[in-house]
Amino acid sequence: MVLASLVAWAQGEAGRLAQDLSVVGELPGLRAWIETLVDGETREYERSIGIVAPAPVAAPPAAPATPSLGAIFANAQQTSKEVPWANMKYETVTTLTCVHCGGPQERPMDFMCKYCRRPIAGATLPTT
Repeated sequence: MVLASLVAWAQGEAGRLAQDLSVVGELPGLRAWIETLVDGETREYERSIGIVAPAPVAAPPAAPATPSLGAIFANAQQTSKEVPWANMKYETVTTLTCVHCGGPQERPMDFMCKYCRRPIAGATLPTT
């Protein structure tokens, strides 16, 4: 979309340059380059990240195509399957803490606190 807006601006500037007779000979090449900027840069970006570019269209459309976010979402959908956490299954985990000192239960089925050597569960001692 940024390139499309730059192209629109550049086409306006090329129109202003058309009034200057000293650059009239170079103007058709400049306009052709401007018109292919979005498609060329998009194709180069897709090639650099490994997305196969679609086959070229036989005839260009009559009106310039409006910018689309379709390629961005297609890329996100394709690469979302590649992240390491996409297909992971997580088990529910509960950490018990000692009612006396607050230390965590470090080994399953071990209900003696490693830190204060008292049972993890049970009544706390009354404070005086």
